[in-house]
Amino acid sequence: MIPVKSGVVVVGAGLAGISAAVAAARSGSKVALINNRPVLGGNSSSEIRVWTSGASVGFNRYARETGITEEILLDNKYRNPEGNPHIWDILLLDKVVSEPNIKLYLNTHVFEVKMDRNRIIAVIGQQLGTEKVFSFEAPIFVDCSGDATVGYLAGAEYRTGREGRSEFGEPSAPDAPDNVTLGSSLLFYTKDVGRPVKFVAPSFARDMSQERFIVHKDPERKLSSKHSGCDYWWIEWGGELNTITNHQDITWELQRIVFGIWDYLKNSGQFDIENLTLEWVGSIAGKRESRRLIGDYILTENDILDQSTFEDAVAYGGWPIDLHPPEGIFSSMPACNQDYVSIYQIPLRSLYSVNIENLFFAGRNISATHNALASTRVMLTCSVMGQAVGTAAAICQQSDLSPRRLVTEKIDVLQQKLLEDDAYIPGLASRNPDDAAPRAKVSVSSIHTMEIDAPTDFKVLDSDYVFSIPVVSAELKSVHLLVKARGRTALSIEAGVSYSRPGLPLGDYECTHKIPVVDSGPHWIEIPVGLKGGPTYPWRAELKIKTNPELELGMSPDCLPGITVSRLTDDVQLPAIKELFTFCFRTDPEQEAFGPANLVNGYMRPEVGPNIWISDPSDLEPTIEFTWHEPVTISRIIIYFDSDLDVRVNNLFSSNKRAFPSVVSDYDILRSDETGNDHLILSVQGNYQRMRQHIVAPFRTKRVQVRPKSTNGSNRVGIYGIKLLEK
Repeated sequence: MIPVKSGVVVVGAGLAGISAAVAAARSGSKVALINNRPVLGGNSSSEIRVWTSGASVGFNRYARETGITEEILLDNKYRNPEGNPHIWDILLLDKVVSEPNIKLYLNTHVFEVKMDRNRIIAVIGQQLGTEKVFSFEAPIFVDCSGDATVGYLAGAEYRTGREGRSEFGEPSAPDAPDNVTLGSSLLFYTKDVGRPVKFVAPSFARDMSQERFIVHKDPERKLSSKHSGCDYWWIEWGGELNTITNHQDITWELQRIVFGIWDYLKNSGQFDIENLTLEWVGSIAGKRESRRLIGDYILTENDILDQSTFEDAVAYGGWPIDLHPPEGIFSSMPACNQDYVSIYQIPLRSLYSVNIENLFFAGRNISATHNALASTRVMLTCSVMGQAVGTAAAICQQSDLSPRRLVTEKIDVLQQKLLEDDAYIPGLASRNPDDAAPRAKVSVSSIHTMEIDAPTDFKVLDSDYVFSIPVVSAELKSVHLLVKARGRTALSIEAGVSYSRPGLPLGDYECTHKIPVVDSGPHWIEIPVGLKGGPTYPWRAELKIKTNPELELGMSPDCLPGITVSRLTDDVQLPAIKELFTFCFRTDPEQEAFGPANLVNGYMRPEVGPNIWISDPSDLEPTIEFTWHEPVTISRIIIYFDSDLDVRVNNLFSSNKRAFPSVVSDYDILRSDETGNDHLILSVQGNYQRMRQHIVAPFRTKRVQVRPKSTNGSNRVGIYGIKLLEK
């Protein structure tokens, strides 16, 4: 047996485990990362090929996961714009092996845990192929295995299946508890080879031609010549079995189903796929659920629906409560039932064991009910939980703390470290006493006006829309919209004040306006909303624009951060759908919502306010300047750029742009000396990342300038925050 001593041991290298290992390593701990597969990425890897998903769905605005998760996805967008699953594997491997504090062990399966009472002292793993057996020892362990393997072997408390409604009062829970879980899926990819391809089904293929979803054309389970890969997420089965002990049986049955479906597609004569062949078929079923470890807090469906706040919040989610029938593909029920939810917090107490003193966990094995897990289980949410527990594990290891003591003694240290590393915790601002930027006078060369004058098209009001505008003054007297009418008609609007993130419509509006519009060319009309905010700034003006097919509003794809349009629906589960355009508008008074104060307010994405400085497009040499009365000593500089967090990014989607146009690509940072002369500290070219941290030789100065030189395509510069750190 080969001993391996580390500061932190992470078991499992899906996105949760990768983020945990990288976070712990960057926080100064030596990390052993153990994975029982030859590739990294778990369900997202080339072995299983599930699309990465997270909070950026439905009506959630500016919800994309940042921190290590964003770093990986932006790397993939730049280096793998075709969405090649094998390049994704390589990128993840590169991310891990580039960290000097991580030692990676592939093809290594943990099968035993050594204990000292309620503490893990080592996990034992055998490396397939080499026949080596390792003893991984550390003061802190992180279980990102998915199946909660480490926790299970250590005797950690866990549960499986669905809770009865009486236990937590969850509205979607069954009357009585049971052992039902979400099932597993097996995916396949197709390829057009430009010539006819025959397919002879193997003997084990299941006859799928008479299945209900084919015969009755179930819209939830759609077969199509254009579908491939994760389009077939609904090829699901095994929720009535034990997804761990019956995993091989589930995989085998799913293989029979997949080849039966392909046989039907190719040979039924119902589909124009003569030139398609099977390019790839999964050999491992992707699991959605198995064991869930118990922490000091069990996250519930009600916490998600109510957006419960937690003093120990360290991560967040926003994927729908996505419940699937246990019979999977053979169920007479819809393939899924999705209750869309707003962004919610995840507490650290749900990410460590209630009875094993030194065990963290992240991924689909966290302390949550079955219904809560239906939202938290998606990979980008797992990834942000991974960064949280990796950072927490490093703090515990270096401070000789248990996870429970970390909550009571240093939770603010953990939260502020996560925020500084560009993780997002809803409602929390980044504050660092070593940051000299908030103590400086901040001046900028220009500020973008908060208005959109030039339409690229006009939108027919074929639905109700909610138009959400941040306000930084005490009163918003009026909003001007650009309209076209097809006759004599009226524009009907309800208006109200909100202190929430944009996305969902207000329940009650303060006032209603009906503005006559005559048949004419495009012209501006004034809506005298007369809204007044309370003592807190900023606030949001929410305008509900009512359906009128006789009216068109000027629109633009040039979405200024924090200004949103959502289309209302009659769907109770998805009442509003975000639109990636904005209406042309002006405000009275004009709102200086994109000023320099946003650079130091500690919020790195739009929430109630936009929280971003934006330069005027006419400013060809945008500059940000920090000045102090007394000299400060700077040794670290962090910049948080605009990477358009309102857009969903997927690891396996192709992209025609390798970087978000809004991200600053080239920039200089300068300091002044005692005589007022400027000196270049560093010059960066070719950036595509949202967050850039620069450790520099300490310098003493009264003035620092940041000079963005160019973007990846935008005509303006947007920066959410700049930190000038003395330590």
